[in-house]
Amino acid sequence: MSKKPLGISVITGRVIAATEKATLFQCLITVASWIFLRLFLEGVLEGCHRIGFSTFSYRSILAYFVHFPMFYLCLFLLLVIIIAAMTGEDVKKVTKTSSMGLFVLLLVPVIDWVFNRGYVITYPVRLEPYLVGFLNPFVQLSDIGVSPGQRITIVLITLLTGMYGYVKTRSLLRAVLLLVTSLVVIICFGGITTILAGNRPEYVFVSGSILYTDTQKFSAIYVLLFSVLFFVFLYIVNRQRFGGMTKSMRIERMAFYGATAILGFFVSTHQLGIKYDGEIFDYLGLTVMFMSLGLGFWSVQVINDLFDVDVDRIAGKQNPLLHGVPRKHYKILGMCLGLLSLCYALIINFSALLIISAYLLLGIIYSVPPVRSKRIPLVSTFILAVAVILSIAIGFSIYYGVRAMNAIPRKLLVPTLIAVTVGFSAKDIDHVVGDKARGITTLPVLLYQRGSVFGRLPIALLISTCYLYYLFFIPQVMVGAIVCASCTFFYTLLTTRPREWFYFLSLLAFGGYLLYSILSGPPL
Repeated sequence: MSKKPLGISVITGRVIAATEKATLFQCLITVASWIFLRLFLEGVLEGCHRIGFSTFSYRSILAYFVHFPMFYLCLFLLLVIIIAAMTGEDVKKVTKTSSMGLFVLLLVPVIDWVFNRGYVITYPVRLEPYLVGFLNPFVQLSDIGVSPGQRITIVLITLLTGMYGYVKTRSLLRAVLLLVTSLVVIICFGGITTILAGNRPEYVFVSGSILYTDTQKFSAIYVLLFSVLFFVFLYIVNRQRFGGMTKSMRIERMAFYGATAILGFFVSTHQLGIKYDGEIFDYLGLTVMFMSLGLGFWSVQVINDLFDVDVDRIAGKQNPLLHGVPRKHYKILGMCLGLLSLCYALIINFSALLIISAYLLLGIIYSVPPVRSKRIPLVSTFILAVAVILSIAIGFSIYYGVRAMNAIPRKLLVPTLIAVTVGFSAKDIDHVVGDKARGITTLPVLLYQRGSVFGRLPIALLISTCYLYYLFFIPQVMVGAIVCASCTFFYTLLTTRPREWFYFLSLLAFGGYLLYSILSGPPL
């Protein structure tokens, strides 16, 4: 008897089952491979006919390694989430299959080269012809930045998505609905920058603001969107594990470092006599600075958690590794956070990228053996003080570029180094028991006795003085310094279990007052 030919849905089902055997990490590497191969081919075969799209420059690096990859990653995650929601399939299985199907990205430059030896591809500069004529093969859209290869490939992607939906649901209606939804999502996402610009991108994405070029602006939009989709994806993959991972967040510290960068920016404008009016992309630029430092700190915190398990077990801290999060997954999270931080920094400028790199490397010196400088009193907090200076330098890099570190006024630099070196000992008060058990020497280990007022007095005096050092350099902060020093002193002295959030909230409040005082006077 001859065998009955296999139907296309059966063959498709077997292919899908085969792709689902891969690990999630392997599939994410595959996604990155397809994306960068696509970018390479696009540069060679499309209209510019140049590897990397243009001659070597900061802008070309940003486009090749941040702007375009983030566009594709955002669209990939968005489609994966939608497909998983509409089919009821496990999002990890959808991710694995979709990573294989992403090879169709390579078809775009090949098709365009066959048609016309390549086209100049941009985002659609006008929405009406793009939305109305996209599916009409008799309407040419290359004059508004949309090539035949893009249109053909998008239709192919939606057909493959519909087939996947049918194989998984065995419902023709749901498959068609998924097909139409994916088509609408891809078309709208492709024109999102034009939509945000109110159909006038040439008047909105102009040179100027903190994010000077249109490439910086596009990159910021897609990295922010990717950040949201990335965490939504992690939540859907494993809600319980996501909750465990987020235990490593120290929101008050993330906010502190991010706000410090913004302080640096406004101080730099004041030093140069630049009047800051503020427009939408300036606020976007400030957000990028904040996110770069915030995620950078979170990445450093992950590194610290990896080597502090024993201490945190004794101290009862919320280390994710003590709450069921696998070490391998936690390492991957730390790497992703570090890469995201570097992406945000590169959007600001190349100097900011180098500053954030130094910031992350300091985190390694602070937490990782054999150096593990957190074991040495004052040296550990001095490293944190340098990290704060690097945060300020991020803000200064907007106008000072490669001279950002040297441009920070000494009247701000010196008291900040002293104050943070002394004052950041407050974060170790909660760790006294664990640090003693592991032989880690900090100022609270040496000077703090929780059980009595006199035992708490030395560290209360030490920490509260951190605000007063600014009086010797910036006398106009006297009122704020005295108020914050007094609050910190009495809180530490009278509370048997002081909370870390109080100290960082106090630092944020003083930072705001410090900025106001500086901006109200002459340049430092």
